[in-house]
Amino acid sequence: AATRFDLWEALVKQFEAKHIFVLRRMKIGSHPVNTIAVTQDGLFLMFEPPENGTVWTPDEQAVPPVWRSENGAAVPSPLSAMMEARDALRGYFARHSPQMADTSVYCCMIFDYGELKNVPDLMPILESQDLSVLRMGDAFKTQSLPDSGALIEYVKSLPPSSQETNDAVAVAILDLMETDDTV
Repeated sequence: AATRFDLWEALVKQFEAKHIFVLRRMKIGSHPVNTIAVTQDGLFLMFEPPENGTVWTPDEQAVPPVWRSENGAAVPSPLSAMMEARDALRGYFARHSPQMADTSVYCCMIFDYGELKNVPDLMPILESQDLSVLRMGDAFKTQSLPDSGALIEYVKSLPPSSQETNDAVAVAILDLMETDDTV
């Protein structure tokens, strides 16, 4: 667990060294978001994989969609949670911060440990929903996932956000943490 924490802390430090505003360990509604990087070009919501297990087999066709761990336990699809968090943030901006309504909100799950099965089956869903699933650190068993390095370098290359944008994002996140209503 300390190694995973160190990976995420190193990631945040890289962003902050480039003056990227970062919010850590926040919730949007009931959905935990590990890292939110705010740039002039948009927000990057970065999620961790489910905690109960180390090998997951997604079943996005189930109703509701689930991921099964190596012991067969099912957890709600983290992809659904990512989309709900993104949509809640977009909806909040549209209702409360019109100046932020056109802000791009990108969602990425970064596998920092464990293994993800049937990655090829996920690709059409990821593409159609504009989501990313990447790997870093000890997630070497899931070689079919792209490495997170390109995303990290891309975010670091973007211009920093303004203080006004940072404030609007912080207020939105804090307001959305107050409620489980993510729609």
